[in-house]
Amino acid sequence: PAPLAFREQLPTLCVLLRGALYPSLVMGKEIEMRTGKCPDYALFRVRRSHSDKENLEYLLDQSYHDPAKLKGKHLIFPDTMLATAGSLIAVYTMLVKEGVKPDHVDFFGIIGSFEGAINALRAIPSLTLYLAWIDPVLNHKGYILPGLGDAGDLLNGSAENITDLLKGYGSEFCRVHVRQIEKVYDAMKQTVAEEVFD
Repeated sequence: PAPLAFREQLPTLCVLLRGALYPSLVMGKEIEMRTGKCPDYALFRVRRSHSDKENLEYLLDQSYHDPAKLKGKHLIFPDTMLATAGSLIAVYTMLVKEGVKPDHVDFFGIIGSFEGAINALRAIPSLTLYLAWIDPVLNHKGYILPGLGDAGDLLNGSAENITDLLKGYGSEFCRVHVRQIEKVYDAMKQTVAEEVFD
């Protein structure tokens, strides 16, 4: 299927916090510019249980999503990179357990590993992967080599709170993406903090 040719309904943007927040907002703006409508967001915070690739577990720490609103939808996961694909697979597996059967799943990333791409395509039947570059190797910790380091830290510093993440992007970025940010907070059932736009 052609990316961003949205059939009869808008996709839902699935955000793997933290590193994927920025690319998700940018893609949300692109969708808004093409369709005149702002897509919904679903937010997921996943952590790795160990630093050893052979014993890695991906644990869902937090999520803001309504399973009923994701059923039959086109789900898009924008992200900076795909290393082991553990976070993507963990979220997809959880959604399937909740009875969510997506119409289609797309992953848009900048850089990925060969192993992670294979893992994702084997685990998610309806997945289409879009990567600008594939690096061949994961090290013993499951990091891409040469890779990008910790994309979440590079984009956001050590911030975990969404308000702090957005403030780090700058008020001008936030003003351009105001409808996307409102949708992110709507997914969390919260109101956008005023200081995001200051």
